[in-house]
Amino acid sequence: MDFRSFCDIDPNLLNAGETLNQYRSRLQEPTPLYLRGSLTKTPYLKILAHLFSDPLERGSRLANTSQAAKRARQAVLRRARNMSQRSSMRTSVKTFLKSLDAEDTKKAEQNYRSAVCQIDRAVRKGLEHSNKAARLKSRLNKRLKAAAG
Repeated sequence: MDFRSFCDIDPNLLNAGETLNQYRSRLQEPTPLYLRGSLTKTPYLKILAHLFSDPLERGSRLANTSQAAKRARQAVLRRARNMSQRSSMRTSVKTFLKSLDAEDTKKAEQNYRSAVCQIDRAVRKGLEHSNKAARLKSRLNKRLKAAAG
């Protein structure tokens, strides 16, 4: 999915691989404080951070100290990153379930491996609890064996 479509700007104006900062500098718009510097490396995280940071966009200062303001900026980016990674995990599980419904066992086995990899990655990054991940993997494996057997 292209994250540029969620942005409040026309996606046709944003060049391929162009970050939101580059687009704004092209238009001579001031860059918001929470997007200055090298806070993110990939363009889609900057766009997600732009979308989910309305309080900072409005100019209302939530933090009383510069340290708290920095933590607020970091929280916006971490939330965007976590949402993206959790979404990719859920998508891999859904593709596995769709391949089971299509009764394609070879494709289902491949999708099962990628889903387990995504689930384990989410556990390592602290997005999901290890017990929940084990339960989900067990249920997926049970469905795979039932479809194959």
